[in-house]
Amino acid sequence: MFMPPKALLLALATIHLWVVAVVGLPTGFIENAGQFPRHIRYYVIRSNGMFYVTARGYGYVLWDTAGRQRSAACRLEMRALSSTHASLEPDGVLPTVLNFYHAHHRIEGVRMVLSIRLRGLFPGVDAIIRYTPSGRIKCDYILSPGVDASCIAFRISGAVTTITPDGRLQHTTPVGTITEAAPIAFQGTTAIPARYQSDGQILRFTIEGPYDRNRTLTIDPEIEWSTFVGGGLTDQIAHVQTDPARNIIILGRTQSV
Repeated sequence: MFMPPKALLLALATIHLWVVAVVGLPTGFIENAGQFPRHIRYYVIRSNGMFYVTARGYGYVLWDTAGRQRSAACRLEMRALSSTHASLEPDGVLPTVLNFYHAHHRIEGVRMVLSIRLRGLFPGVDAIIRYTPSGRIKCDYILSPGVDASCIAFRISGAVTTITPDGRLQHTTPVGTITEAAPIAFQGTTAIPARYQSDGQILRFTIEGPYDRNRTLTIDPEIEWSTFVGGGLTDQIAHVQTDPARNIIILGRTQSV
């Protein structure tokens, strides 16, 4: 979904209005305590976009930082084709507490977590979205015994989605590309061949190898942040100023580029 300069996403507009008072922000998911629309439950901010988690899946907001379409933004969303909403269970609460300040009010004591479990995203299927030690994001799908992988289905919006020859999922938008690594399925330490199946709008998984349907099965793709840079290491704010258009200009230094 391409958004022209005068119709930016609410999430993007909100980013321009809020300042997070933190130095050396660690890697983790930030809870939404009023910074964004209510359907966004947790999120990660990067230098040219954000990744967010909802009770129906996950999505991205990307904005152009290369000057191709100044102030343009795009949203890519993966929405579960399920009649239920998942119950979100955060895990690995970090000691960092964030405070957000606005011209008229503030939000204090916001938590950061290392992972979020979407319990019941599909019948018999939980999703665990987590950070890896290398700073990448993984989304593990945990299938209960007897559940078929074909029940996992997402509607893709906001991008042209293709499967590359090496099995990766590539989302192309007007302002950048997001790639998800080829899926790996396993039971215990046994790897089981798996692949994406997509017509460009609906995403599913296909398990190609034999496995024990009486045991739990895990499908484990990884999001490759080829478009997102920054945010994983220390970022320090030295000065904050607004311009006539009410954009916030932050001066400082970063080790995340």
